[in-house]
Amino acid sequence: MVVYVDGTSLRYRTWNGLVWSTPGSLAASSGTRHLRLAAHPSSDEMVVVVSNSSSQDSALVWDGDAWSSRIALDSAGTGNDRTDISVAYEHQSGTALVVFGKGTDDVYYRSWNGSWSAEALLPGISGGYARWTTLGADTSSDRIALGVLTNDADVWLAIWDGTSWTDQVTATTTSTGVTEPAVAVAFESLSGDAMAVYGRTGGTTPRYRTWTSGTGWAGELSAPDIGAQSNSIMLYPSAVDDGLMAAVQDDTSGVHWIPWNGSAWGPEHELETDSGETKNQPFLFL
Repeated sequence: MVVYVDGTSLRYRTWNGLVWSTPGSLAASSGTRHLRLAAHPSSDEMVVVVSNSSSQDSALVWDGDAWSSRIALDSAGTGNDRTDISVAYEHQSGTALVVFGKGTDDVYYRSWNGSWSAEALLPGISGGYARWTTLGADTSSDRIALGVLTNDADVWLAIWDGTSWTDQVTATTTSTGVTEPAVAVAFESLSGDAMAVYGRTGGTTPRYRTWTSGTGWAGELSAPDIGAQSNSIMLYPSAVDDGLMAAVQDDTSGVHWIPWNGSAWGPEHELETDSGETKNQPFLFL
């Protein structure tokens, strides 16, 4: 499945192993700017969350054959140059969790398990409304990690345990920026431990915290020096061990890759010195 913007329309195509389907249309509001798509861990279901140029957020569900009607998440947000929407599946229950901002100090969420739950509120633990949100799911439980970047440069973290939110913590109040995704979260595939990587002003080393069940978030530590201030950050887990790959774009357009082996960082590698961007994400690791 690929979901994409075609002019002012939202389209999708499916791949059957041989050919791409002809384009289909999704019933979402016009002017789409950001998309997040998540696949069910054990069925053909998917959920896409959509944010448009008017900061209106919505969600649709794919059942393997067709898309559902659009459900509105919020009618007004915080601008279209970033995204405060995200979606991930619980890997044991198969319930989908969507999070979104509303231009307030809080983050809101709903779940999908065949029907949508009522909207609920996750209170912000520091001032400022959500400009970016990101989710990372644990493949061995129903836990999901949340990272939030606010408009006043706070980064805060939380863990969804399948029932409620726990272990909220402010990681920093001095993020490297507010218009780029400067926080990433992921779970190690075997241990069930989580990692958060984020940017903080005042140096050229990305910062990170680890999370362990029963202990919570550890104190802040420094990742390897990348020689410039970190901006956009993505974190990619291995499917077969506790390895992670941090991809970090710096403020001079370089892109750095830093491997984590489950207990320590390896050396950083700058594979691109001029990505053409300092805040958007022209990079990927699989």
